[in-house]
Amino acid sequence: MNKSSCFELGYILKPFGTNGELVAVLDTETPETYLKLKHIFIEQKNTLLPYAVEKAKMHKEQLLLKLEDVNTETVALSLKGAAIFLPLRSLPQLADDEYYLHDLVGMQVEDLNLGFIGQVESIYEAPQYNILAVNHKGHEILIPINNVFVPHIDLATKHIRTNLPEGFIEVYTGGDDTERDD
Repeated sequence: MNKSSCFELGYILKPFGTNGELVAVLDTETPETYLKLKHIFIEQKNTLLPYAVEKAKMHKEQLLLKLEDVNTETVALSLKGAAIFLPLRSLPQLADDEYYLHDLVGMQVEDLNLGFIGQVESIYEAPQYNILAVNHKGHEILIPINNVFVPHIDLATKHIRTNLPEGFIEVYTGGDDTERDD
């Protein structure tokens, strides 16, 4: 399995007990959605390795996992900090007006006043809101994903419409980007 056909679900926080159980932190508001996992992929040395899930249950706000062939605290400790991945096809179905952050990567960004800005290169997750990292003529422009800066996201056409304040782009380009793209 390769990373391009997967999404990062979370990571192994630490071993739990001495029989190989693991505490996992999932990057979701509803970790209980993943209680019936049969398999996961864990990243080790830049490779995704498959693991069968013997048992999964909630432990506070985290997921407690028992994986096949992880039977000692030593083996569990070797997985500490490792990223957990699932195939993209495992993502729960969303409503029409919802999206996953990874869906935004590669989308074209157009501003209501400035025209074409660039393409989304990645997403940064921050406590208050998520941020689009847009490549604009070799400069990384960081745009908060909220209704003020990003009034419209069209998944079908892969376009994001922004409404950036005057001078916003120049903050990132040092003022050397004064020409408009129409």
